[in-house]
Amino acid sequence: MGKPFHLFAALGFTSMLGQILLMREMIVVFYGNELSLGIMLGAWLFWVGVGSLLAAVLLPRFKVFSRLRALALSQALLGLAAVGSFLAARALPSLLRHASVGEILGYAPIVVSSFLMLSPMCLLLGFLFDAFCHVWSGEEDAAASIGSVYVFEALGAASGGVAFAWILVKVLEPSEIAWLLLVINMGAAAAILALDRRHRWEVLAVSALAVATAVTAFFGGSAWLRAQSLEWLWRELKVTHSEDSIYGNIAFVEKEEQKTLYENGLLMFSYPDRFSAEEAVHFALLEHPLPKSVLLIGGGVNGSLTEVLKHPVEKADYIELDPRVIGIVGKFFPSDITSGLENPRAAVHTVDGRLYVKTTHETYDVIIINLPDPYTALINRFYTLEFFRECKNRLASDGILSFRVGSAENYISPELQQFLGCLDKTLREVFPDVKVIPGESNVFLACCKPAVLTLDSDELIRRLDTRGIKEKLQYIREYYLPYRLSEERKERLASALATAKARLNTDLAPICYYYDAVLWSKQFKDVSGDILSSLARVRPFWIFVGLGVVVSVALLIQQLFPISWGQKSLLVAVATTGFAEIAVEVVTLLGFQAIHGFVYYKVAIITTAFMAGLTVGAFAMARSIERNGASHRAFLLVQSIVCLYPLLLLGALLMLSRAGATGESPGALVFEAQVSFPFLGFFAGFVGGLQFPLASALWLEQTPGAARAAGYTYGVDLLGSCLGAMLTSTILVPLMGIPYACLTASLLNVGSLLLLLLRRG
Repeated sequence: MGKPFHLFAALGFTSMLGQILLMREMIVVFYGNELSLGIMLGAWLFWVGVGSLLAAVLLPRFKVFSRLRALALSQALLGLAAVGSFLAARALPSLLRHASVGEILGYAPIVVSSFLMLSPMCLLLGFLFDAFCHVWSGEEDAAASIGSVYVFEALGAASGGVAFAWILVKVLEPSEIAWLLLVINMGAAAAILALDRRHRWEVLAVSALAVATAVTAFFGGSAWLRAQSLEWLWRELKVTHSEDSIYGNIAFVEKEEQKTLYENGLLMFSYPDRFSAEEAVHFALLEHPLPKSVLLIGGGVNGSLTEVLKHPVEKADYIELDPRVIGIVGKFFPSDITSGLENPRAAVHTVDGRLYVKTTHETYDVIIINLPDPYTALINRFYTLEFFRECKNRLASDGILSFRVGSAENYISPELQQFLGCLDKTLREVFPDVKVIPGESNVFLACCKPAVLTLDSDELIRRLDTRGIKEKLQYIREYYLPYRLSEERKERLASALATAKARLNTDLAPICYYYDAVLWSKQFKDVSGDILSSLARVRPFWIFVGLGVVVSVALLIQQLFPISWGQKSLLVAVATTGFAEIAVEVVTLLGFQAIHGFVYYKVAIITTAFMAGLTVGAFAMARSIERNGASHRAFLLVQSIVCLYPLLLLGALLMLSRAGATGESPGALVFEAQVSFPFLGFFAGFVGGLQFPLASALWLEQTPGAARAAGYTYGVDLLGSCLGAMLTSTILVPLMGIPYACLTASLLNVGSLLLLLLRRG
């Protein structure tokens, strides 16, 4: 029976498609900051690893069904699990009865829900990988069989990433993609049975079921799935429109007279809410004596752009990343907030705001960052030292930069003080004059030269009168400004900012979004807030001390018990390589986002390049093993490269970060985005791909049995990746920064290399 390479690829395709689909759905529920994304990705990798380890133990004893029947059943269950997990993700708001739509959740329910929801599908994915290795291996070619499964599974995963990012997300609803996964896996189950003629009647039955499932989709099946799941997701709200773009889910919902737009589960804006629109822009514009040109980054569709144009500005450039947001707002919201989009003085640019600032040659009197608080690393990019410098380069000599973040009227908690202090400290590093207007939202103002900014309410009221716009405003007027700018409020906030203990927020050390996560977590009664606060006080020195202790203990155990340790140093190396691989992938993506802006399809290119590198590396090593056999020397060489690569990546990111400064030619930026960063991802995948087949072959030399070899190596690889995903995205990058994350991954693998070098026997 020949190897069914198409089935190996289908497993990888299902894995990648399912992962992207479910992550996007869970982002809507969990609001998608990197801490929750790290938890979700960690849960995914954990259960796939556990499934592989369970298969390593169970498969040699598994004799209940024939092998092909067991595989076919598992494949069909995988399709059902994909649909079930999709429905569970959308039912979470209903299951968590205390949570209303738009109400944020604590980390405790995020952890529990992620691990429960993802377990069925991921256990089956890990089990099937090991089962394929077990069924299609003989005593003589077990290593080659494991390599073949690994190569084609990785190739299928790369294809799935490309298909989702460039095709499926543009033409299918999420419910239709879930249905597609069911059909694919039902078809794969039939294809497995078809490998043995004795199962021809079962093949016909399963094929008929797969066809019926596909046909049902065209006759209301997927439509029912979509309608029912949306009802669970949004509960008491009326979902007038919901669609997925390459940037995420956009939902327009209504409740009585209120119209609200959500993006990835986060509130973008509600109508009517004129106060937010006025506050976002008028403080900044009144601070400038005579603003003629304005750059508005985000939020213009909530009426802020219309408010800007009430001033006698000559030009207003508005940046909105997703063009579908503008289309939905124009279709469903009244003209009093959308009229600014049609004004001849306004120009709308559908591009990443940071990329626009980096590449434009325009100069502005006022730049307004009208974005949500830096709750995620993606949004945090607009609050870093580097971006503030880029904005300063685009401002006139007396130009003003403004943004606002959530605060509190009467009490500034230690967590809020740290968050606000980080922003204040970072802004003051760039601008000579910084002032902050207190309130439920703090408005930060920064100017390129001193003595331009003022917190004198009388002066701001005078400018309202001079410009003749007072009657056009509802809130930012003469009766409100003296209250907002009272001396007591200004002094209390200034004192809190002056005594705040916070670090600078930079591209390569995005600490501010972690401070925001700590602030957010303190709203809940679980222990997550205390844990995050404690972690925020940890210094890099103690991370390295902990690494040293772990490596020392492992070396001691290995020397004391060399026989029982046996081949386990191989598995340790595979686990730490998995840690480094996922850490490198996360760092590469965050580095790309920071330097070039969040352009989703280019991020998809990096992920695909990583999987392509994994495929090529695994294929090259599998061929080498077939010709020359497995070599411990080769394994040591690969492990040495793993130790060095995180440091090489760090050096490349530092070079690209400097080269990516404002003023670089567009051609150079395109080369970096489409060649340099994908190459970094490709090489990381290539090194990881080299190691897995080699580790499996070396394990087989000492312990025969493809199921155990594939199950143990694949399982520990994914468990190491799980740890890498959670620690890198939730602790190492936000707390320590990208340099320390790379150094941690490197030192961890140095420890594994020492275990291999000092192994006895």
